Amino acid sequence: MVQNKITNIEAATDLPESLREVFRVWDALPRDGNAPLVDHFNLEIIPLKILPWSVVVDVHEGEGNYLFRFFGTERVQLIGAELTGKYVNQIPDEYMREGNRAEYDHVRKVAAPVLCHTPFTTPSGLSSVRLSVRLPMIDQNGDVSMIYSAMDPASLSAEDYHIHGTSPRR
Repeated sequence: MVQNKITNIEAATDLPESLREVFRVWDALPRDGNAPLVDHFNLEIIPLKILPWSVVVDVHEGEGNYLFRFFGTERVQLIGAELTGKYVNQIPDEYMREGNRAEYDHVRKVAAPVLCHTPFTTPSGLSSVRLSVRLPMIDQNGDVSMIYSAMDPASLSAEDYHIHGTSPRR
């Protein structure tokens, strides 16, 4: 399987419109250095059309230790599993679990926003790439304590759902 591609987001980074919207909201939050302060983030600032495609993870002590505080309804529909209140190591699919962990570890390390190109191969052999942003929030100590993620729904097809044995909402 092809490796995930993680790109640091800069002003000139080309983002799909849905991801550009959430990046702008995140970028406008009061910050300390590269990332906004966690105290200024809440899901109410996220555009409603992207909220179901959103995920919020709490960063706990120890690398790779991430708890899903919020797992959007369309993400649940896509993978067929509710992950709110669960840790990354509880993601059923090993490839998805390790890919998420690597992306969150990267964001935690660089404390900066990233664009993730997560490759998948569909059951019929077609290649697919899911686009998402991972946006860090820091605590008063300057440590990444929360990561907001949004997936670009336009990067998905019915085949992407088929990978997980699910179907898109009608």
